[in-house]
Amino acid sequence: MDGVPNLTQDPVRPGSTKTYEFTVPDPGTYWSHPHVGVQRAHGLHAPLIVEDRHERGDYDAEFVVVLDDWLDGMAAAPEQVRGTLRAAKGMHPGYRTDVEEGRIEDRSGTWEYDVPEALAEPPAGVEPEPPQARLKRQVDYPAYLINGRLPTDPQTFTGNGRARIRLINASGSTVFRVALGEHRLTVTHTDGFPVEPVEVDTLQLGSGERYDVVTDLKSGVFPLVGVAEGKKAQAFAVVRTSKAGSAPQPTAQPGGLGGELLWLTDLRATAEVDTGSGTAGKTGTLYLTGDMMRFGWSINAKAYDPDRPFTSVEPLDIREGEPVRLDFVNQGNMYHPVHLHGHTFAVREIADIAGGAPTRLPRGTRKDTVMVAPGRRVGVDFTADNPGQWLVHCHNAYHVATGMASLVSYVR
Repeated sequence: MDGVPNLTQDPVRPGSTKTYEFTVPDPGTYWSHPHVGVQRAHGLHAPLIVEDRHERGDYDAEFVVVLDDWLDGMAAAPEQVRGTLRAAKGMHPGYRTDVEEGRIEDRSGTWEYDVPEALAEPPAGVEPEPPQARLKRQVDYPAYLINGRLPTDPQTFTGNGRARIRLINASGSTVFRVALGEHRLTVTHTDGFPVEPVEVDTLQLGSGERYDVVTDLKSGVFPLVGVAEGKKAQAFAVVRTSKAGSAPQPTAQPGGLGGELLWLTDLRATAEVDTGSGTAGKTGTLYLTGDMMRFGWSINAKAYDPDRPFTSVEPLDIREGEPVRLDFVNQGNMYHPVHLHGHTFAVREIADIAGGAPTRLPRGTRKDTVMVAPGRRVGVDFTADNPGQWLVHCHNAYHVATGMASLVSYVR
């Protein structure tokens, strides 16, 4: 019941229906969406919250926050954008449009970023480029949304006491930096799984990622923002705990955006979900590659074709019960949020492919989507405990729609 056309099911044809029935294996913050072309970029997605019957529920309010980028009906349709990117000439194809809602002053030059060696020290003759520029690449949007609402008509979240905020990045291709005015945020879960609590001012979400945070709400009215990295715009909502006070302007930027940023290496799985650090029985390397001249994206130099999934790529064959190590290697110049279907993995190792000792994470967080920076290798482990045929892909809608996917295939 995975919803990938021609791999786990036939596409749902116009005018027809399909009922999905499945046993929920894990509690947490999830979401659902299609895998046909760029349909997700039309807003065809929804949160899927799985409550934990064993959780203490030590919070007084709960906010579900869906971050999105938007152009349908305001600029070109997503299919037209994909066509523009494919038809572009030159090394940096892109779709450009002006921000219509939520434009902000660019203060990102003073913010924290994780900068791989490949970005900090590019080869001779190559101009260094700030990470926010690489995070921005390719598609501009006229608006960025929280729960489907424009910054000029924001959703207002109300409550008092301790709040749990479930963050979901459902965007087509935007990395969001999230902060809540005058509040620190304690990260408790990522992609549905609990982590040892980490307190920060701000955190980044790549497309497909989810984070749960908690905070003790102060009295007043506060901006909750998701800055679209590198795009001089933000998604905007309001958190109100008092009837008094005017709502902040949609251009308000919390000071926390420039404060302490969450790093992937900060996250440690809690004891109950830690999978240990066993030796992998099967290893696979997935090279994230692209042809910028024709906007073609691939894994291991093979472009995934949804009409013939098993012949367009070389699946990684695994067997039920064996431990598996996957290495995601980003040889390109863009960030890629990589998602594995049907499993969660433990992040075990992060390294610069240019050299240097890797950072090992014996209690690395459990995730199903991880941002892989240019020039980085991220090693993840999982146990082959869910037989089937599973897609692994970049969660940028325009990358996966032009081939950046492969298969993990159970064999007997």
